[in-house]
Amino acid sequence: NLRLLELLKELDDEFVVYGFKRDEKDENIVFKTFNEDDFFKDMAQARAVISNGGFTLISEALYLGKPVLSVPVKKQFEQILNAIYLERLGYGEFHEELETEDVERFLSQLDKYQKNIKKYFYHDHNQFILEELDRIIDEYIPRDV
Repeated sequence: NLRLLELLKELDDEFVVYGFKRDEKDENIVFKTFNEDDFFKDMAQARAVISNGGFTLISEALYLGKPVLSVPVKKQFEQILNAIYLERLGYGEFHEELETEDVERFLSQLDKYQKNIKKYFYHDHNQFILEELDRIIDEYIPRDV
């Protein structure tokens, strides 16, 4: 998205951008060709992620504790829904179109989003479910030992 690149150049932060099939630096933007290892290292070191609304990248970013600014591909229902829930859960923001102020506001609220992400991952929801299933199985199904 060329519009996004112009917005990023207006900001003081440095950004790493994948998807343009080039390795170069242009002002505060570092372009990289895709390499899975480098991509995950960069995401792990990033303060936040700006992406479309694809489930995989959003999930990976959240797993790493990174807030997400999501701009879904137009008319892609799944991406729009992912971005809406991302915002409702307090893990980032959803925008159909971005302005410089949107990115600045998002970056200024990273602490809030990171706290919300940590609250979710702090709880081991699967462990609770597994323990409850064990309890129900023990209660209703006799074990021959």
